[in-house]
Amino acid sequence: MTTTAPVPVTTTRTDSIRYGGLIVLMLMGFAAYFQLGQDEDPPFTFRVMLVQAYWPGATAEQIADQVTDKIEQWFEDTDVDGLNVAFAISPGDFEDIADMLVPELVKRGRYKREYAKGTLREKLFGAGRAKLDDAHPASRYRVKRGAAAE
Repeated sequence: MTTTAPVPVTTTRTDSIRYGGLIVLMLMGFAAYFQLGQDEDPPFTFRVMLVQAYWPGATAEQIADQVTDKIEQWFEDTDVDGLNVAFAISPGDFEDIADMLVPELVKRGRYKREYAKGTLREKLFGAGRAKLDDAHPASRYRVKRGAAAE
């Protein structure tokens, strides 16, 4: 016959402290998750970016000037160097941006007139580096001109 030793009472107390601490840490982590980004980012709403025509009958060019002024102010105040644009109402917004906003940004020197020649790889690594070197492991997957695809 085997006998078992009695379980000390401190084990149950230790377990309850351990599980209680885990619950407290999980609650703190949950609360911290909702604070992420709120303290370091300035408040931004569409109302902040709303461009108002201060006089009735403002033309599209005048509105484009106001939007460009806001974008330039963002560039100066926050030291950003680019924008990601999504449509607000319809995909036609991209046409409005291309037709009205981009020319104004180009005129003010905030947008490039043309792209530099060359591939992205050449822009990153220098002229003559449009393709991977033959020593690079990925170059063996290069499709040879005139070779039939397998």
